[in-house]
Amino acid sequence: SEVIGVISDENHGAPGIITFPPLTGWYVHAGPTQMGGATAKWFADFMGFSTIDKVFTRAQAAMDSAHPLVFLPHLMGERAPLWNPQAKGAFLGLTSAHTINDLARAALEGVGHAARLLLTPLEQAAGFTVANLKLSGGGARSDLWCQIKADIMNRPLLRLTNIDTGPFGAALIAGVGEGIYADYAAAAGEAVKVEREFIPTPAKREYYDALFGLYQESYQALVGVNAGFDKCLG
Repeated sequence: SEVIGVISDENHGAPGIITFPPLTGWYVHAGPTQMGGATAKWFADFMGFSTIDKVFTRAQAAMDSAHPLVFLPHLMGERAPLWNPQAKGAFLGLTSAHTINDLARAALEGVGHAARLLLTPLEQAAGFTVANLKLSGGGARSDLWCQIKADIMNRPLLRLTNIDTGPFGAALIAGVGEGIYADYAAAAGEAVKVEREFIPTPAKREYYDALFGLYQESYQALVGVNAGFDKCLG
């Protein structure tokens, strides 16, 4: 799953977004997509690759390709912000010129498009435009994927030194409870460190804006078609 969260002292609400009750005056606005790292695993399994690393190797070989392709990563439906269990995965724009490398690139980009789609209502709920995003999780190990997401979302992504932020966050909460840190802000400020920053590539702005538009159009165009697949089952 690819999860994005934004913290703010305001709550404006937004369709498809989960806003948690405030803690010390701060709201967490968040949303989970259905597929993140699982997209890379699915593609590796689908293609018979021996390791997930081969997905990134193949995608890297296509980064200078002039063969645009859209992938909808809705292989198990989609959660935020669409909340549509009938959504289906799809490659769109395929031609005889495309290769497995292009498909691997599109699969990684599809997760980036899903994140960009989610970021817009998150910013609406928070009441401001996010300057940058901190990045963690297994997918953050790939420099290529980090850069793709930064380019698609048009935001700097700051990869954390400790990318296992779930258990790390739980440890910090325990640290606050034990008095090691004065409060949650102090814990985050002292313990959370940035390892590398990925800056959006200006030359790719127009390309990814156009591709993201096709991503949105493709989802809408297939809503009825995808519902029809479920009717076939029953």
